[in-house]
Amino acid sequence: MLAFVRSNIRLIVLNLLAGTSVLGFASQAAAQDAAARQAALQPEATAERLLDARSARPMRRGDDRHTALRRPKGPPGRIIRNINPQIQPAVTQPGPVRPLPVGPLAPIGAAAEAAGINLHLLFIDAYYNNFDMGVIKGISANTGLLIAGADFDMGRIAGINGGTFHVLETVHTLRTHINNFAPAYGDLTAGFEPVFPATASQFSVLSYEQKLLDGAMTVEVGRSNPNRAFNLPIQGNFVSNWNNVWYQSAGVKVPTLASWMARVSYNITPAWYVQAGAYEDNPRAVFQYGFDWDTRTSTGALALAEIGYKTDFTTTLYPNRFELLGFYNSSQRTDPAFSARGRSIVFNPTDPARTQDGSAGFIFNAQSVVWRADGGTEAGNLHPTSLVAFASVSAAPYGIVPVTAEAYGGFTLQSPLQSRPYDSIGVKFHWTQLSNSEQSFLQMSNIAAGGAGYFKSRNSFAYELNAHIQIAQYIAIEPTIQYFQNANNFYNPRSTRVARDGFFFGGTLQVAVGQLLGLSSAP
Repeated sequence: MLAFVRSNIRLIVLNLLAGTSVLGFASQAAAQDAAARQAALQPEATAERLLDARSARPMRRGDDRHTALRRPKGPPGRIIRNINPQIQPAVTQPGPVRPLPVGPLAPIGAAAEAAGINLHLLFIDAYYNNFDMGVIKGISANTGLLIAGADFDMGRIAGINGGTFHVLETVHTLRTHINNFAPAYGDLTAGFEPVFPATASQFSVLSYEQKLLDGAMTVEVGRSNPNRAFNLPIQGNFVSNWNNVWYQSAGVKVPTLASWMARVSYNITPAWYVQAGAYEDNPRAVFQYGFDWDTRTSTGALALAEIGYKTDFTTTLYPNRFELLGFYNSSQRTDPAFSARGRSIVFNPTDPARTQDGSAGFIFNAQSVVWRADGGTEAGNLHPTSLVAFASVSAAPYGIVPVTAEAYGGFTLQSPLQSRPYDSIGVKFHWTQLSNSEQSFLQMSNIAAGGAGYFKSRNSFAYELNAHIQIAQYIAIEPTIQYFQNANNFYNPRSTRVARDGFFFGGTLQVAVGQLLGLSSAP
């Protein structure tokens, strides 16, 4: 039971939001399908300040592209990045048999599941502090996410075998400094990690999913988020599992935000799969909630295509996972630095803007178990002490984009002690390269604000140490500490202060409330 709990918490947290997720929870049928055919979870884990107006002006909601189109993607940080388990999660955890609910409300949960209704209730609290890095140091930010939803098994309810109706709502609570951290942190990566809820709640998922061809094909339509199926996390930490090309250049919204979509996936073999999807691109989605699904503010569509391969500890001693994803966003982008006349738009704001339709790029993710303490002699151990290597390379060579290239990689030690099979410790190195236009915009903005000049490189680096600690059966924490080198001013371009290098802390508390109460057998 603990293994199942731990695996599912990791699945939901690392992909919800995203993650993040960043939201929709997999149905019982989906979970069983994942167990039987594909879903091996990745490395274990459950899942006002006043800026001195003279030195660091807060962003206005209308400031160029530093608006909802880009920043508001703050999900629950990787927070609600919830994934559908039928879409090849990560490398290490096999999908176990679903147990019955246990807890004070177990009779209600068991009756609901017997009727084909799987309830979900998960709480995540995310806290961040930029210690001594950024434009203004020592700024804390906190957001709590109460994620509630249900999956309706249409096979049991209406005799439609393989059909599942997903509903998910995310309620934001315990919010502190959510409007201030981004300009204080400044840096693109550090400023994006914290949760950024622009509304009190979000209707995160409302979709219908149908399995065909004996479960090999999955079709989903409705309102959802790309993070539930594409570009799944490859590292075992909820706080910093972000991809800047994915969010900034592809234009993907954080997992708590939903848009109109359609997706199809097909399992070629138990290990190989392909999938494609189309998602509405709506910059105002971050400010929409409830049944506000206005498409008049949509700017285009995001097309995604992916091919992947994955194995897990049920099929091999040393599992691997690889995925290659291509994206194209048809939305028009505006050059932040230069006008249509080739002059600085910062110093010539009345010039016509230089725009371009569309942006495109790719993301390649890899994850592999490279070492086992038992040398592979204990084939029946599904939680061996093992070392997972991971790496990601991304680029956006076409279009006006803020980030042109990115790469990160590291190692995760899973089950460092066999007596604590769900704990993990990880290290990570992260490199991000801003586009030439973005870099020019930061340089011009600093001078225009009266600064002494912005001389930093467009390449920034982050070094990270993180962990997942299972402190109780349904409760886990995930702390991370990072050092940022060559931090940039992406989220506070008009500050006269240049972001300082330094340390950054983040951490999440994850509680599977539904399982704790007995309302469900899965988060």
